[in-house]
Amino acid sequence: MVEETVDHLKVVGDFKHGSIKRIKLVNFLTYAYVEFNAGPRLNMVCGPNGTGKSSILCAICLGLGGEPRLLGRASEIETFVMNGEDEGQIEIELVDTKGRDNPIIIRTIRREKGGNKNPFTWGGKQVSAKHVREQCLKEYDITVDNLCTFLPQDRVGSFSGFDSKQLLIETEKSLSSSQHLYRRHLELINDQEKLNGGENQVDTLRDRIEQLKTDTRRFEREKERMREREEAMKQAELLEKKLLWLEFDTCRTEAMELKTLKTQKKAALRELVSQSEPLQEKLDQLSNDLRKQEEMYKALDKEVQKHQKEMQKQAAKYEKHDDNIENILADLSQLDSARETQQRKVDQLRIKVAEVEQKIADCNSMENLEEELRIAQEERKQINPMLQSAKDGERKLSEKAREIEEERNVQENRWKKLQDEKAQRQANIFRQQQPLKKAYQWIQQNRDKFRKEVLGPVCCEITPKSRNCAAYVEQHVANNTLKAFVVQTRDDYDLLYKNIRQNLKLPLQLVLVEDFDPVPRRKYSAAKMQMLKQDHGVIGYMDESFTAPPLVMAALRSRHAVHDVLIGSDSTQESMDRRNLGQLLSEPEDGSGRLQQYCIFTSQGEKSFQYLASVSKYSKQSNLRIDDVRAAKWLAPGVSETRKQQVKDALDNCDKELEEIQPEIEKYRKDLHIYQEQAKSSLDQIKSAKENINVLRKFITRKQNHAKKLKEEEAKLSVDNEAEKREKIENLDARVSGSLGALNAHAESFKKMMLATSKSSGARLNKEVVAVEERKARAKFEEMNRKVEAAHQDSERAKEAFNSKRRELQQRKARAEAEAPLTDNNGEPLPLKGQLEELAVEDLENAKAALEEAQQKIESIIADPNVVRVYETKKAEMEAAEMELDNLTSSREKTLTEMKTKLVPWQQALETSVSDIDKRFSSYMRELGCIGEVGLTRGNQVEGAEYGNFKDWGIEIRVSFRENAKPQVLSARVQSGGERSVSTIMYLMALQEMMVSPFRCVDEINQGLDDRNERLVFKRIVENSCKPPGPEGPTDHCGQYFLITPKLLPNLVDMEVEAITIQCIFNGPFNLKHPSDWDVPSLIAMRNNQIENEVTDEEGDPQEQSPSKRRKLDTP
Repeated sequence: MVEETVDHLKVVGDFKHGSIKRIKLVNFLTYAYVEFNAGPRLNMVCGPNGTGKSSILCAICLGLGGEPRLLGRASEIETFVMNGEDEGQIEIELVDTKGRDNPIIIRTIRREKGGNKNPFTWGGKQVSAKHVREQCLKEYDITVDNLCTFLPQDRVGSFSGFDSKQLLIETEKSLSSSQHLYRRHLELINDQEKLNGGENQVDTLRDRIEQLKTDTRRFEREKERMREREEAMKQAELLEKKLLWLEFDTCRTEAMELKTLKTQKKAALRELVSQSEPLQEKLDQLSNDLRKQEEMYKALDKEVQKHQKEMQKQAAKYEKHDDNIENILADLSQLDSARETQQRKVDQLRIKVAEVEQKIADCNSMENLEEELRIAQEERKQINPMLQSAKDGERKLSEKAREIEEERNVQENRWKKLQDEKAQRQANIFRQQQPLKKAYQWIQQNRDKFRKEVLGPVCCEITPKSRNCAAYVEQHVANNTLKAFVVQTRDDYDLLYKNIRQNLKLPLQLVLVEDFDPVPRRKYSAAKMQMLKQDHGVIGYMDESFTAPPLVMAALRSRHAVHDVLIGSDSTQESMDRRNLGQLLSEPEDGSGRLQQYCIFTSQGEKSFQYLASVSKYSKQSNLRIDDVRAAKWLAPGVSETRKQQVKDALDNCDKELEEIQPEIEKYRKDLHIYQEQAKSSLDQIKSAKENINVLRKFITRKQNHAKKLKEEEAKLSVDNEAEKREKIENLDARVSGSLGALNAHAESFKKMMLATSKSSGARLNKEVVAVEERKARAKFEEMNRKVEAAHQDSERAKEAFNSKRRELQQRKARAEAEAPLTDNNGEPLPLKGQLEELAVEDLENAKAALEEAQQKIESIIADPNVVRVYETKKAEMEAAEMELDNLTSSREKTLTEMKTKLVPWQQALETSVSDIDKRFSSYMRELGCIGEVGLTRGNQVEGAEYGNFKDWGIEIRVSFRENAKPQVLSARVQSGGERSVSTIMYLMALQEMMVSPFRCVDEINQGLDDRNERLVFKRIVENSCKPPGPEGPTDHCGQYFLITPKLLPNLVDMEVEAITIQCIFNGPFNLKHPSDWDVPSLIAMRNNQIENEVTDEEGDPQEQSPSKRRKLDTP
């Protein structure tokens, strides 16, 4: 018995450390209760579909700490509890060959919510799932999340669908217990990402250092200007003090000059006073003589005036009598001519009366004229109602037309406003974005503060040519840019940021565009663009689909490259779907072969799409992203089409009503014109009749007046005037006598007046002579007085000027000593005296000019006390950034060295492992009559390195199942399901001897294989999994293997291997309920009897019978 056991161990081997010895399931999926022992090598689990074969793999995964996602069957672990039960349990016993008790792991699964639903116990102690996974990996090299070692049924397709990178990761995990290749791979990836990130950080730091250098130089210049300002301020202070003493010296010189002038003026005044005294005496004497002559002349003049008055009195009497004589003579003459005049008046009146009577006779009679007036008035009465009716009709229709016209004007104004899309859109945007509106209003109110034009917001400056274009632009351009304002200078940028962002606390987006080319450089040539338009329905570039000011267009081109984005149509969408337009757009025209990115918008009915292709920096491959285009929000039309149509309909209705009412108005106006002409004619007749009646009445009235006057004049002509003539003659004689008397008296007074006049003339002549002498003397005296007064005033002014200058001198001295003292209290010179003497100005004018120059320099440099602090801060930041750059550069070099150090052993070990796998895989595939290769891919090259991007390193499985066909990478798009299954199991077999995991599980890998390949695959599995143990003992083998399959082909001679343990699953409602009910000897006896009966009844040579019918089962 002992020898048999030893022989068995030599052939089969024993359990490896970490193998599964026993599995027990309670209320788990389809099992109410099951417990079975696994064999140390290949375990073949067979059974019909749905009996619970895959449930065993699920139990192994979940029992060893795995999660449901690894199985690909369910996301919640509660679903693994048997239906109708509240909890289930998994119990797994592992083999420990290091002298310790076998660990028993129990996982309880409960349906209830809350609490610890899935507790674990490890050797009787409650632990966490994480602890179970860590212990399995650390102590037993078990990893249930590696598809190379654990491949459940629902993940078989996932394994064959692995890309090269995933396959490498899973392979690395399975090649060593410590997973050092996998960990080293992760370290290399992290180091490389750190290097790439460090490179970006280096570029950022370099850019920042350059910016800091620029800022430092600028602030250094500002600091120098502050130093110049301080020096100018010191110079101005010294000049102001120097100016005080120069002004004092100038004032002292002026005071000495004024003192000399005061003395001179005083002496001149005394000289003039002495010269005026003789002139005063002569003037007094002449004044007395003139007064005596004037008294004599006045007496004689009075006598002359007395005689003159008498003469005037007599002359007046004479003139009065003479006037009366002339009047009387005129009256007498008038009395003679009045009668003749009266006779002429009577004759003239008679003629006038006759003329009027003739005119009355020529006129129509009063009765006829009144009859004409009555007829004309009757005609007017008949016309008036029709005229008024026409007026009322025309007025009402005109008022209606005017109302319609006013309504039309209102609707037309509304239409014009609605047509102004830009204004409407701006109003809608500002209603939604109040901060944006406030920022815009501040800019509008302060435009005079900007150096150059400021535009924005961008969404208000853009005018799309269609709704689709609006949606395309809004999809492509970021919202921050649409809400941004565009400035042209850094000063305007800082001004807006300070006032709106900092002061008003409003969100603000700014785009600085200093220089731009109005003609953009296009991505596609003119020929290619023409081809795109003709063959693929491309409409044009995005910047051609809207209008905007050149500055805004430049901002959009620089920020979002709208000059490179294409706008397409439905035909373009068809080309993208069926004609590979994307590849055409990615192809460069310069022949470099490098793919280029592109962006294009297409439409398909009511929907639109954005195709955005980017090129990976590392793989250089194109990645395509497709997005639905949303309806425009910012750039949508300001007014809906419905509203526009309403206004347009109202406008058309007004035009239609006007068109309908116009003919009626014209008819009323025509009738009104006819009636007005008739009314005018009748009115003219009435007016003519009235005028004729008035003329006749005037002639009658005139005849009556002339007749009355004629009667009065005839009465006057009959009156006598002889008595009046006699009275006039008597009055004439009296007036002649009085006139002669007055004339004689006048002659006597004239003689007396002439004598007095002779005497008065002599006295007047004497007076004039004296007066002339007196005037000459007075003129000389007054001239001298004026000179004296002028000299006195000059003296007083000189005195006042001197006194004023002396006070000013005292004040200037006191101020200069107070503000700029040159000596101390002991009379010793102060340093200021030497400083002022060193100044290169010695006169007041030069000092003022120098001071003005210094003040202008001070004013030209704005005082900024923070300049020095900012300069020092920037300088310190620059030094820190340079130090950080040095440290970062050193760190990158260190990381690069470490990475290279790690790379060599990792690469060598990985290449060796892949080479071994390739040899085995190629050999296994040749046994199948196929070609297979396993190769290592390095991924995309990284600039400056030969090792490529570690993220993209991978393992490629290349197979060929047909003659003369080159091997192709294993893929669901190329190989069939059976071909992928064969390739997968062969790869796992090639990997098996290198794996450190104590067991492997594969579920239904043989599905989809034809009979031949299934037999060859099964043979390979048996050979790899059932090799005798190596020289190191019974556990020196590849480990335990669980192969689950619903069926086995007949005549599998490879099954006759002792290392195979067959686990038959008979689980169902009519099967045995408990393992204790399983009577193995009885079942074997029943089977042997069945075989004997079949052999006896079968006709033919017994040698032709199948092995399954010949072989009897041995009772255990």
